[in-house]
Amino acid sequence: MRKGQITLYVIIAILIVSSIGFIVYTQREALSKKAESVPESIKPIDFFISSCVEKTAEDAMFFIGQQGGYYVPASNSAGSVAYYFYNNQSYVPKEETIEQQLAFYMNDNLGSCIANFSNFTNYDISYGEINSTAKILNDRIRFNVYWPVVITQASKFELSSFSADIPSRLSLIYDISSQIVSEQLKSQQICLSCMVDLGYQNGFSMTMESFGANVIIFRIQDKKILLNNQPYEFAFANKY
Repeated sequence: MRKGQITLYVIIAILIVSSIGFIVYTQREALSKKAESVPESIKPIDFFISSCVEKTAEDAMFFIGQQGGYYVPASNSAGSVAYYFYNNQSYVPKEETIEQQLAFYMNDNLGSCIANFSNFTNYDISYGEINSTAKILNDRIRFNVYWPVVITQASKFELSSFSADIPSRLSLIYDISSQIVSEQLKSQQICLSCMVDLGYQNGFSMTMESFGANVIIFRIQDKKILLNNQPYEFAFANKY
């Protein structure tokens, strides 16, 4: 490996570490400001909800990664894995579609983690509908959750805004997936060396597996930014 290549990889590694550090810092700053306005008696509930938002966000990213960016399975898929290339046509979803799918997962599954606040029997807690948004950024996924939760004990207090920033290179994975499909549109041949180069250049492990006749499932693993202590994996299918 040439010296210039080594220097480039060192710079990329430093940028990734710096980005993660910035995310952690900004999250702590936001939580600190919010904590100042929340009464002490309510803070355990606020922390509990925020922890559930973060856990559900990570679960959402894992889940959609296994299905090609979808929570609700795509209508055109190999099993549960969405087709990105089918009969010489591209079915790559827009980034906005994946963001919507992440938000749908949060809306549907946050309540399972909350478990009706069964650990807070000393409080009277009521709540409304969960409305979430997700944004794919260069180095993270940002979830914003609006959920009115009214807590009554000696007095009444409402919590409503929660967020989670999860370090992620999903934006880059999406670009690579789109690039693979773009190459497929030009040629029916699978360029194995191109796959290896794309993975190597960006720090990903890329594999392919057969799924029935003329169907290949591509899996992109990110070993640089772990999710639940595991390499993040994103899968999509191509039919030839």
